[in-house]
Amino acid sequence: MMETIARSSSLYFNLFTIADALAEEKKDHGVLSTDISFKHMDGSHKFFGKGMRNYLGESKCFFDATIQSLWHLRRFRDEFFSLSRHVHVGDPCVVCALRQIFEAPSMGNTDRQREAIALTSLRISLSNLYPSNKSFQGGQDGDAFEVLEKILSCLHQSFTYKDDADDANSEDRKCTGSSHGASKTCIAHTIFGLDVLRRVDCKCGLQSGYKSQISYATNIAARELRQAKIMHVGCPFDELLKLLTVDEDTQFICETEAHGCGAPNHFTHVLSTPPHILTVVIHWQTASESADTILTTLIALNAEVDVGILYQDLDQGSRHVLVLMVCYRGHHYYCFANNHEHERWIVFKDENIKVIGSWDDLLFTCANAHLQPRLLFFEAIE
Repeated sequence: MMETIARSSSLYFNLFTIADALAEEKKDHGVLSTDISFKHMDGSHKFFGKGMRNYLGESKCFFDATIQSLWHLRRFRDEFFSLSRHVHVGDPCVVCALRQIFEAPSMGNTDRQREAIALTSLRISLSNLYPSNKSFQGGQDGDAFEVLEKILSCLHQSFTYKDDADDANSEDRKCTGSSHGASKTCIAHTIFGLDVLRRVDCKCGLQSGYKSQISYATNIAARELRQAKIMHVGCPFDELLKLLTVDEDTQFICETEAHGCGAPNHFTHVLSTPPHILTVVIHWQTASESADTILTTLIALNAEVDVGILYQDLDQGSRHVLVLMVCYRGHHYYCFANNHEHERWIVFKDENIKVIGSWDDLLFTCANAHLQPRLLFFEAIE
């Protein structure tokens, strides 16, 4: 107990140190804690891409941040362009609308009006496909992860087909957000797919309780992440993720019918193949958390994870590096992209672009502006 208190005290001492530094930054430069200044960045799009205009009343910055994220994932973008044929999904088609958006910057088009129209087309398509979802309607605020999940689901529907006998068996392997299983022809799953097997490894030696589920992301609660960091101060982010993905409330009895011992066990999460992109979704209690709450959460993050630590049956050393982070404050979303060529983090907010700097600079910026991390994209190091 005393050790836990000591660790907690040490952590909060670090938080107050960062808070003091932020206060000095504010005093020295006259910058409000909720500001990200985009001044003196004219022409940045020539080097780091372009933003997307958010017209007054459209409230679609959560769309902008999602599309910027997908665009900056080079393998996703390359594979998406390589797919010449697809089944239309929605009216207008979601895949066609996404392609329009991607083609604008790839062709060096500087007409921002065209980008806005293409993005509007995508939103209209999703609102028609999901009429009960009010966030896809014009002028409504929404969530970046919901947009990502719906786009990947549409891509799954568009590109999935059963091309061999093995695919027939996938009907029992359900995919989150879809009634179909994973397919090697589905770009959503080849890039983002997590084919996780929940298995019980009992001390008696019996393995049982197999249950497979395919999803696009790992979900964690910000509150639980902070609590885990306080209890395990020295643990890196990947080890904290492993702790948080264990369902403490669900236990599986070792099957006596299969000559097991009948003891209760927790599920082990098994992954045979690591995803190219590991997506982590952080769920917050409110859209405007306190500065201390955000700071505590940021301290738990790392710019690199080992997927082999997260899942059984993977060799440790399967390194994934953070390449994108979508954050928000209230209803305003920001997309942070790691530009490897220039070794800098860049932030996109609608049509505005700014160079942030190093990973420490990124954390400092998020803490300073009270930005809550929502989506983390870790890409495999090949």
